[in-house]
Amino acid sequence: MESKIFEQSKGYKNFSKKQKDIYNYVVKNPHSISMMSAAQLSAAANVGEATLFRFLKQLGYETYSDFKVDVHAYALEEMNSNYWQLRTKLESDKTYKENGPASTMNRSIDILKKTISPNVLHMINQVVELMLDAPQIAILGIRSSKAVALYFEYILLPFIPKISQLSHDESYIYERLLQLEKGSIVFLIAGWPNTKSVTKAAQYCAEAGIKTILLTNNETSSVAAMTDFVIATLKPKNYYSIVPFVAILEAIAVEIALRLSPITEDQLKRIDEILATYGITDYNESG
Repeated sequence: MESKIFEQSKGYKNFSKKQKDIYNYVVKNPHSISMMSAAQLSAAANVGEATLFRFLKQLGYETYSDFKVDVHAYALEEMNSNYWQLRTKLESDKTYKENGPASTMNRSIDILKKTISPNVLHMINQVVELMLDAPQIAILGIRSSKAVALYFEYILLPFIPKISQLSHDESYIYERLLQLEKGSIVFLIAGWPNTKSVTKAAQYCAEAGIKTILLTNNETSSVAAMTDFVIATLKPKNYYSIVPFVAILEAIAVEIALRLSPITEDQLKRIDEILATYGITDYNESG
């Protein structure tokens, strides 16, 4: 769903304080908007009605009704999670029923191929440079994105020791963000539909002046509007896959390793030796 309020709000950081109040309320309560009058929304966001109407006009809405219809449509689609998409796909997809796992694997491969584009590759290079310059990197992914966030930390550890993993406990996200050194970055991983924790963390970073990178499959989401760098894969259409996320994160990690070479080669060799010495792995050069 190309929701206008999310699609056209890339300038979140340039919004006035009252505009941010309106936007933040809508982002956090999209399912309630269709039941609210302009007066009720203004009161809830603690702004005047005139301010609300000027802001909606700036975003491209001719009337308040147009705005409500747009946000309501977005909210309905947001309710259809990847679980719902998978269930409906399994029920209706004749190709899947005939080919089973091969169909799933081919679909993931197809999504991955379509993800590789000049824009994505350019953004990966920008992100790598930003990460190499940062004193610390915080990583956040919740729900289906949590496993990907943890994997990203593991493949970065040999090259970048200063990593703060925010995905373990949502209750302590802000304490960890407050401890970041100046110039640090936050890497957000948000598979559609977005979780409120990631949206709020992105909002905090935007207001605190912390640079953010977002890996997402929905570049028109509310989180994308608040982040500095966005790497976007295809938005799922009746099918959800983390394959593009994993491929992009591996590409970032390998590029970082290559730019730090030969230091990383020595580090990896030393790590292999230590793991074998202490019985963590069954290291065998010939095998």
